[in-house]
Amino acid sequence: MVGSFVFLAILVAQVAAPPQADAWTNDTIPWLVRPMPVFPDQAMRARVWERTVELTCPVIEGGRFGRCRIEETTDRRYGFGAAAVASMRSARIEQSPDGPQPGETFRGSIRFSMPPGMR
Repeated sequence: MVGSFVFLAILVAQVAAPPQADAWTNDTIPWLVRPMPVFPDQAMRARVWERTVELTCPVIEGGRFGRCRIEETTDRRYGFGAAAVASMRSARIEQSPDGPQPGETFRGSIRFSMPPGMR
């Protein structure tokens, strides 16, 4: 049986801005819909409770993200990278003159951590 569970996943992010502008951090990025990664089933079966995935994603029109690339992950065997990339498909940011613009690059980390009571 394949279950879908959303457990604690912390997004630490920034968007590469033009040289004159400040970098976007997770606290200041104008999220409309935050990424909600699903904890990978294969990781639960293997009892792998924590991993981090670093991503880069181009910002595209409509506050969406283009094809994300996994820059680094603490473990490629259990599906954390795919789960992090998949979560960015539904993520949205506010489009405003002061926000991240199409053509800029989002850089962030998603940390997966299974709560102790679920282990």
